[in-house]
Amino acid sequence: MAKEKKNLITPKFRASFASVWEPKESLGGKKSYRLTMLFPKDSTDISELRALVKEAVLDRWPNDDKRPKGLINPIKDGDTDTMQDGTVRCVKYPEMKGCWIVNAMSMRKPQIVDHNVQDILDQNEFYSGCYARASVNAFTYAPDKANPQKKYGVGIGLNNVQKLGDGERFAGGTNAKDDFAAVESTNPPAGAEAADSEGDMFA
Repeated sequence: MAKEKKNLITPKFRASFASVWEPKESLGGKKSYRLTMLFPKDSTDISELRALVKEAVLDRWPNDDKRPKGLINPIKDGDTDTMQDGTVRCVKYPEMKGCWIVNAMSMRKPQIVDHNVQDILDQNEFYSGCYARASVNAFTYAPDKANPQKKYGVGIGLNNVQKLGDGERFAGGTNAKDDFAAVESTNPPAGAEAADSEGDMFA
């Protein structure tokens, strides 16, 4: 019988690359929901998350001599982690500087709730840049037909997400409620538009 995965509620993080409303296709062709969690290194204790990763490794590969070398750790250092082209990630994404980076994913759509644990229905309310916490678990992977990249490692499974507060959007967009104040309507009185049209016909 497979061991039940342990769930963990993360500390507060800044959401990035938030694909939680619609699944995104990966290189292998599979679609999944994804979320990158940014934990400030100077103020956030992620020891429980590290312990969750370690536990997953020991459950899958309890013997040191039989454990694959070079296991991929899902917890990355935002100041040193590099992209495939060799670029240090925080150079391209400054918001990652000074943070631990953790990517989480799920084949099932996560539930997104607010601070009162009420479902968030407006997709504009959860975005890259807001603050949240998440229910996650850890899983291991190894080369097989479902993993064409031939890698061994640990991944973070995304269960559900709770938004804790707003923040500046990483994409550079703004919220219309922040951009505008309420004004009087400039719609013409009822019937005025029809009258104008009739007048144009005989101009």
